[in-house]
Amino acid sequence: MQKIDSIIIGNGNKKVAVAMEVIQKLRDFQESHSFSKESGGIIVGYYENSLRELMISDVTFPQADDVCGRYRFVRKITGHQEIMDSLWEKSGRKKSYLGEWHTHNQGDPIPSPIDKLNWKKIAKREQNFDVFFFVIVGTDKIGFWTIHDSMLKQIDKI
Repeated sequence: MQKIDSIIIGNGNKKVAVAMEVIQKLRDFQESHSFSKESGGIIVGYYENSLRELMISDVTFPQADDVCGRYRFVRKITGHQEIMDSLWEKSGRKKSYLGEWHTHNQGDPIPSPIDKLNWKKIAKREQNFDVFFFVIVGTDKIGFWTIHDSMLKQIDKI
C-alpha cells in the first residue's frame, strides 16, 4: 500500500493515525451538514508498519437504508458492507472495520449514554483488531474515542 499523509491523534497508548484525506472528508461533511438529523458511517483502516499504529484510512457516509433522526443514527448494513468489501479487496485484504462515526448537533461533541452503550456492544464483536475507534462530528469539533479492554477512553478532539 502506498504511504499516505496522516496525523497522529492522541498520545501514549490512546492514539491513532488518521489519514489527512479522512480528516478533510469529515471537515467537509461538517461544513455542509445541516445537523438537523444525525448521520454517520463506518471507520475503516489498517495497521501501518512504518508508524507502528493503526491508520484510519477511510470512512463511509450515510447510505440509502440508514435511519437518520433528530437524536439518533441507525446504520444499516446495506451499502456500508459493499464499500467495506471493496476496500478490503483493493487493499490486498489489509483494510478492516475499525469502528463507527456519527454527528451530534453540539459544538464540542460528547457521547450520549446510548452512544456509550452501543460502542461497548460493538467492542465485544469479533474483528480483525482488538481496538475500536468511535468518532463524533460536532458543529465545531471532531471527537475521537476508543474502547480497549472494555474501557471507553477519549483520545482527542480536533
